[in-house]
Amino acid sequence: PAETDELLFLAVFDGHGGREVARYSEKHYPGLLSKEDGFGKGEFKEAMRRSFLKVDESLIAGGLTEVAEMKKANPPAKSPIMKILSESIQNKD
Repeated sequence: PAETDELLFLAVFDGHGGREVARYSEKHYPGLLSKEDGFGKGEFKEAMRRSFLKVDESLIAGGLTEVAEMKKANPPAKSPIMKILSESIQNKD
Protein backbone atom coordinates (compact mmCIF):
# COMPACT_ATOMS: atom_id res chain seq x y z
CA PRO A 1 0.00 0.00 0.00
CA ALA A 2 1.10 3.54 -0.69
CA GLU A 3 2.07 5.72 2.25
CA THR A 4 -0.42 8.38 3.22
CA ASP A 5 -0.67 11.17 5.76
CA GLU A 6 -4.14 10.02 6.73
CA LEU A 7 -4.68 8.17 9.98
CA LEU A 8 -7.71 6.39 11.33
CA PHE A 9 -8.46 6.72 15.02
CA LEU A 10 -10.76 4.16 16.63
CA ALA A 11 -11.52 4.07 20.33
CA VAL A 12 -13.90 2.53 22.82
CA PHE A 13 -14.70 4.92 25.63
CA ASP A 14 -16.26 2.53 28.11
CA GLY A 15 -17.29 4.93 30.83
CA HIS A 16 -15.64 3.64 33.99
CA GLY A 17 -16.37 7.11 35.33
CA GLY A 18 -19.91 7.03 33.98
CA ARG A 19 -21.35 7.52 30.53
CA GLU A 20 -20.81 11.27 30.69
CA VAL A 21 -17.07 10.82 31.27
CA ALA A 22 -17.00 8.48 28.27
CA ARG A 23 -18.73 11.14 26.17
CA TYR A 24 -16.40 13.83 27.49
CA SER A 25 -13.42 11.66 26.56
CA GLU A 26 -14.87 10.96 23.12
CA LYS A 27 -15.25 14.69 22.54
CA HIS A 28 -11.88 15.87 23.89
CA TYR A 29 -9.41 13.01 23.53
CA PRO A 30 -8.76 13.20 19.77
CA GLY A 31 -7.82 16.88 20.03
CA LEU A 32 -5.55 16.27 23.00
CA LEU A 33 -3.86 13.40 21.17
CA SER A 34 -3.25 15.39 17.99
CA LYS A 35 -1.64 18.24 19.98
CA GLU A 36 0.98 15.95 21.53
CA ASP A 37 4.50 16.58 20.18
CA GLY A 38 5.14 12.87 19.75
CA PHE A 39 2.02 12.45 17.62
CA GLY A 40 3.44 14.60 14.83
CA LYS A 41 6.70 12.63 14.99
CA GLY A 42 4.97 9.27 14.71
CA GLU A 43 5.62 8.40 18.37
CA PHE A 44 2.07 7.25 18.84
CA LYS A 45 2.50 5.08 21.93
CA GLU A 46 3.97 7.92 24.00
CA ALA A 47 1.54 10.45 22.54
CA MET A 48 -1.38 8.23 23.53
CA ARG A 49 -0.02 7.73 27.04
CA ARG A 50 0.41 11.47 27.58
CA SER A 51 -2.92 12.41 26.07
CA PHE A 52 -4.79 9.89 28.25
CA LEU A 53 -3.24 11.61 31.27
CA LYS A 54 -4.27 14.98 29.85
CA VAL A 55 -7.90 13.85 29.73
CA ASP A 56 -7.69 13.28 33.49
CA GLU A 57 -6.02 16.66 33.96
CA SER A 58 -8.67 18.40 31.87
CA LEU A 59 -11.43 16.79 33.93
CA ILE A 60 -9.86 18.10 37.13
CA ALA A 61 -9.27 21.53 35.60
CA GLY A 62 -12.93 22.14 34.80
CA GLY A 63 -14.15 19.25 32.71
CA LEU A 64 -16.11 17.86 35.63
CA THR A 65 -18.43 20.85 35.30
CA GLU A 66 -19.09 19.84 31.69
CA VAL A 67 -19.69 16.25 32.83
CA ALA A 68 -22.12 17.43 35.53
CA GLU A 69 -24.02 19.52 32.98
CA MET A 70 -24.32 16.47 30.70
CA LYS A 71 -25.61 14.39 33.60
CA LYS A 72 -28.12 17.08 34.58
CA ALA A 73 -29.37 17.42 30.99
CA ASN A 74 -29.78 13.66 30.62
CA PRO A 75 -30.16 11.96 34.02
CA PRO A 76 -29.54 8.23 34.09
CA ALA A 77 -32.59 6.01 34.08
CA LYS A 78 -33.10 3.58 36.92
CA SER A 79 -32.15 0.03 36.12
CA PRO A 80 -35.18 -2.28 35.83
CA ILE A 81 -34.43 -4.02 39.14
CA MET A 82 -34.10 -0.69 40.99
CA LYS A 83 -37.39 0.47 39.48
CA ILE A 84 -39.14 -2.69 40.72
CA LEU A 85 -37.61 -2.32 44.19
CA SER A 86 -38.61 1.35 44.39
CA GLU A 87 -42.19 0.55 43.38
CA SER A 88 -42.30 -2.31 45.88
CA ILE A 89 -41.21 -0.07 48.73
CA GLN A 90 -43.69 2.65 47.74
CA ASN A 91 -46.56 0.14 47.58
CA LYS A 92 -45.93 -1.01 51.19
CA ASP A 93 -47.28 2.29 52.50
